[in-house]
Amino acid sequence: MLTEDEKRTAHEAARILMSPLFQKVFEQLDARYVENWRGAKTAEERERCWQRQAALADVQRELLGMVNDANCKAGGKDEGIKSALERAKRSLSWRKK
Repeated sequence: MLTEDEKRTAHEAARILMSPLFQKVFEQLDARYVENWRGAKTAEERERCWQRQAALADVQRELLGMVNDANCKAGGKDEGIKSALERAKRSLSWRKK
């Protein structure tokens, strides 16, 4: 059984992932890191760009994990959390384009 705090946390994580501003910032940073990587002159510069991009993906995975964990804890029976997870996953589709 999910506590109210766990439900709030899961819904907030989903709202962040679905936020147009959050998605725009992710897209901009992702593009910037790729561009910087392409223009890097040393292996160290490329490594830093890769680390930044990996950290960006970690933030996204952590937020999605919070929603997924709540869904698992609820056994997939909390329709609000289940719906939030599905919407959050759809909102990440920009990375697949």
